[in-house]
Amino acid sequence: MVVGAIGVAEEKDVPWFGTQSNQTSLAPTIVVANQVYDWTVVLKEIIGLVQSGTLGGTAYALNLANKGLVMEFNPDYPLPAEVKTLADQTVAGIADGTIVVGEAPPPTPAEEFVFGMVLVGPKNDRGWSQAHFTGGQYVEQNMPGARMIVFESLNSADKPEATLEGVTDDMVADGAKLILTTSDEFEEDTLAWQEIPDVTFINVSGDDVKTGEAPPNLGNIMGRMEDMKAIAGCAAALATQTGKIGYLGPLINFETRRLASSAFLGARYCYENYRGLNPDDLKFTVTWIGFWFNIPGVTLDPTEVVNNFLDSGVDVVMSGIDTTEAIDVAGQRAAQGEQVWAVRTISKAPANRLRISAWASLFQLGTSLLGNSPSCSSRYMAAILGLEPAELGESD
Repeated sequence: MVVGAIGVAEEKDVPWFGTQSNQTSLAPTIVVANQVYDWTVVLKEIIGLVQSGTLGGTAYALNLANKGLVMEFNPDYPLPAEVKTLADQTVAGIADGTIVVGEAPPPTPAEEFVFGMVLVGPKNDRGWSQAHFTGGQYVEQNMPGARMIVFESLNSADKPEATLEGVTDDMVADGAKLILTTSDEFEEDTLAWQEIPDVTFINVSGDDVKTGEAPPNLGNIMGRMEDMKAIAGCAAALATQTGKIGYLGPLINFETRRLASSAFLGARYCYENYRGLNPDDLKFTVTWIGFWFNIPGVTLDPTEVVNNFLDSGVDVVMSGIDTTEAIDVAGQRAAQGEQVWAVRTISKAPANRLRISAWASLFQLGTSLLGNSPSCSSRYMAAILGLEPAELGESD
């Protein structure tokens, strides 16, 4: 009986692969093949160097390419012909370098995931629509196989012939399995797409899931913008020197009134509690332009609205629209020496912009606006949450 591991393998009739020497004679019924070193490949050269007086200084490798490493198969082992062929091809590939041992195989291409992004405005508006477009680009760059289909400026002024139904039908035909409709303008139409059950729709913002009206394939997503609007209002109240704040509103609906109310309440609270002034003396004027951005001939011109604010003594303008007119106008007038500021939640701005990020940390924003005490932001938000929503009209 053969002792050692190969003996146990023979008892259990387990195939054996020998190494360093040919072990077929030890267990001829189980040895499949042997990895054998042939030292003669390098010994002849080493002997020649020694005879010529060169002692050491050279490293040698025994491998399949120089035949210092040889695979010897047991001719009596019943190895299927196709397996032997594949083994020989593998040996040849390693020897000629077409197979690199230890190198990971190329990754399997990720399955394509197509998602649609429907924007109410242009993808480069430096505001609401661009924020969603940039988020989609991030997904494409970081999720293998992701591909975004974008349709921008879906509104009655820019593309009156286009409908959400037609746009989403085209996206589904192009392979989209997820479609984001990024405006409350699309809420009612998004609700109707339950006829496409294998595609998931996400409406930003909407509340159909909360109200129970949403079909199984529809979801809603929205940031807690009321909190940030309240802090933005606080920033405006801390900055104003004239006691007059202007709010550039979009269209009027439940959401936009709620956000404007949050800004109003935040401004009143901080004007009273952090500046020690009478909140009834703070003037907070809201002008609704009629849509999320300027549509010539349809909406009020936001540039004119902002200039009217500033001409009337307003020195801090808050923006609730998608685009940057409040920042642009305030920046131009600040460059001319006027002490005016703008507050907005998205995009770049000049130095006179009071930057509030709708997605940033509430704690960080609270402490940066209200002082270094960790309790500032929690005290502020507790106070805001204890107030009733403001009823805002055209100008309150």
